[in-house]
Amino acid sequence: MKERKEEKATLELGSTLNTKKRMIRLLLTTFLCALASKSTAIFQCREQTRCGALVGYKSRDPTTLGAIQRLFNVSRAADILAANGLPEWTIPDNFTVDQKRVTRIPFECDCTEPESYGKATNPPVYKVRMGENISDITTTVFSGLVNSLDIQYGNNISNLDSLFVGQELRIPLPCSCGKVNGVGVVHFGLTLEYGLTLEQIGEEYHIDSETLWSLNPASNPNFLLGTAVDIPLPGSSFFFTVQCLLSRI
Repeated sequence: MKERKEEKATLELGSTLNTKKRMIRLLLTTFLCALASKSTAIFQCREQTRCGALVGYKSRDPTTLGAIQRLFNVSRAADILAANGLPEWTIPDNFTVDQKRVTRIPFECDCTEPESYGKATNPPVYKVRMGENISDITTTVFSGLVNSLDIQYGNNISNLDSLFVGQELRIPLPCSCGKVNGVGVVHFGLTLEYGLTLEQIGEEYHIDSETLWSLNPASNPNFLLGTAVDIPLPGSSFFFTVQCLLSRI
């Protein structure tokens, strides 16, 4: 009799533990989905089209424009030179970029699907190196422009802890297309560094705070820190055009 009671108690304990595990998994899934929506909701397409887009990249160490061009899979040197206001005769591999400089990366954004989020038509493909984990790739290599969930969903990976050396990862750069307040703009994705606010970004790029908050909704401003925010820059403020980006010679 005593053995049966102990067996019953063991079964009930096991059932309780399994229920708690399922609840923990559910809560974790909900939390991760919330993080994912926070990341992507910012760059929702405003028009069904393709357009030229930009992200701002800041390397952790001194590098060259040529290395950045290859990292982001920018096929033409002319595009990255024009996006950064550099003379067309500049040789990217001879142009040094220090770690404080924000380099503008031009690419084509696809917003052709209805009610979708922008995605690069020719995204960077990164090969995992020895000793790297997903945090290294998102924060150090790509300066916070993407997060781990972006990479996980973009590459259909079930377990980010199982990355292996040489594995190729598509990097889903954030982007959007469409006018803002009736004005044609180039959507510029820039990581909001810790210590900065949207208001400070607005002052630097001459954009009012209300517009920035409408494009980057967040229940708590701290949620935006360390993630890419959408900065709508007038198309005329750039040295490249959509035609330049879309033409492939």
